[in-house]
Amino acid sequence: MKKGILIYAFGHRNYYHMAEILAASLIVNGAKEDNISIGVICDDESKLVHPELFDDIIHLPEEKFTVEGKVVFNHATILIYDISPYDITIKLDADMVWLTNRKPIELFNELDDIDLAFETNGFDTLAKADRRRCVWAPPEEIQAAYDFTGEEKCYTIFGEFIYFKKSKENRSFFNRVKSAYRKPRVKCEAFSNGTFTDELAFQIAIMQTGNYPHKDDYAPVFNQFLLYKNLNDKHAYQLPKTFYAYSIGGNITLPWQRRQYNILANHYFRVLGLQNPFQATNKRQYLPERIKL
Repeated sequence: MKKGILIYAFGHRNYYHMAEILAASLIVNGAKEDNISIGVICDDESKLVHPELFDDIIHLPEEKFTVEGKVVFNHATILIYDISPYDITIKLDADMVWLTNRKPIELFNELDDIDLAFETNGFDTLAKADRRRCVWAPPEEIQAAYDFTGEEKCYTIFGEFIYFKKSKENRSFFNRVKSAYRKPRVKCEAFSNGTFTDELAFQIAIMQTGNYPHKDDYAPVFNQFLLYKNLNDKHAYQLPKTFYAYSIGGNITLPWQRRQYNILANHYFRVLGLQNPFQATNKRQYLPERIKL
């Protein structure tokens, strides 16, 4: 079965630069030697400086992520099942870098018996959930809008990482995700031009189907929103072996985390003989739609 890692890179040129950093980090850690394809999904492949880093460059036309006349890039995430050319897929956002001495094949092997996996840091029942669990909409409104009992497990979902195998069951699940996104019954906090988010759509589909994450606390990618405060100022090499990648997602990234990302970016480009690697900066500095978030 063909395994592949799909990197999402849309919009600003910096996302393309970050996607190249991530691809380089995967290559240095053995992805290609282990027959793992590296793909990038993008809207303008001319922004790539090093297209040779990717096995597959998948162009997604603008109408695929246009919602009510607005360009909404997170809409592309709900299409991941349809887009992926692989039998087994790991979807990653561009704004992360793979950690040293973490082979991508080890993550695939870890999930070999799993059909669908999400990044999460636990759950509460919907009736007891607060806005930490339901970032994008009040839990009581979600319960009422979708006729939930309140006993459903409301998991925090981080859309930067998704793992799935192609199957009839997963196709049906992702169709449910698309329906939740495109026909919302609850008002969602606005995010980056959009009126709904992929993460909320996944939360709703998970509760509707009972297709809950395989682990209550599963985070293969380190990010600052996991609330592991004791890890925020750790060097990348000091992170527990459970983490495979280091994310700089969010409008504002801590200076320490930007420094760790830049160290790794410089290392991977140097190993591959490439020059001028992207250096992390806060997204609010170059994305106007993020200023008010």
